[in-house]
Amino acid sequence: MNENVSKFNIISKIILSLLGIGFILWFGGSVVRSAIAFDLFVPGSEMVLKDGFNETIGLHTVHLFASTAFYTAVGYSVALLAAIILCFKHRKDLKIHGWMFMAFVMFFLTIPVESYLIYYDVQLNYALNDGTISSFNDPAVTEYFIGRFKDLSMPAVMSLLAGLTSMLILAWRPLDKSTLFVSAPKEEESA
Repeated sequence: MNENVSKFNIISKIILSLLGIGFILWFGGSVVRSAIAFDLFVPGSEMVLKDGFNETIGLHTVHLFASTAFYTAVGYSVALLAAIILCFKHRKDLKIHGWMFMAFVMFFLTIPVESYLIYYDVQLNYALNDGTISSFNDPAVTEYFIGRFKDLSMPAVMSLLAGLTSMLILAWRPLDKSTLFVSAPKEEESA
């Protein structure tokens, strides 16, 4: 019996590690990709291109942004799969540990937004690989690159914050009284 419990803990720890690695790839990749993309635009503007904008630089930025989509999509997919497996394995613990339930709910709230963003990334990559994009003003760039930041900036940021919050809940375990007060073992007094 004890052997099965230790295997379960090891498997859960491996899956939790995959969740962490996937989250790091997804979160870090999303931040880097946003920095790459927003470098083209005047800060605080409604997607106004910077002065001295060069068509070649803009198209290169779109290619760089699209090529990094693979890492964030894989990272998110690994994290999501690990979260689903952990949620299934620990479904009985969700009632006991509210922090675990909150973490899974926060992470699963990212699914609709991230699925839509991954769809945009796939469409942009298809357009780039077909060779149909020849300039920054191409309709595919307007729809899948500029449209992503014009229409989906706020949902994307909220999704990242929900994911970050879920990881912080997993790390800090709020409202878990079993980890707050750990008493030292009593030594038996010899009289």
